Amino acid sequence: MNNASIIDVNDFLERITERYTLIGHKAASLASEIHLLQPDIIEHRCQKLNEERLELSTLDDELIEILKLAGKDIVHNDHLNHYRKAFSSAVQSVNSVHSQLLIIKQSLQDVTRH
Repeated sequence: MNNASIIDVNDFLERITERYTLIGHKAASLASEIHLLQPDIIEHRCQKLNEERLELSTLDDELIEILKLAGKDIVHNDHLNHYRKAFSSAVQSVNSVHSQLLIIKQSLQDVTRH
């Protein structure tokens, strides 16, 4: 891999890491505020998160192709490690939103049964 390729890969990893960090913060914010929000606001924010997630899935596909081309040289790249952390954090935050939504759904079902 030449230096131009390394710079391009690093730039791509920085951009995708920033996007995952942002979506992680948005999801964490939603998870912490969800009980205070109106259903239409929750729905809107979930839709926005889903749109961003879909955009990121395209970037993930590109990243997979880049990693295939880069080979073993990329494994110890700091930018890739930062990406992994941001990705994991975003997934945890989105899972937290999902858990909160399930709790709300269950409480609404409990209320309607009584």
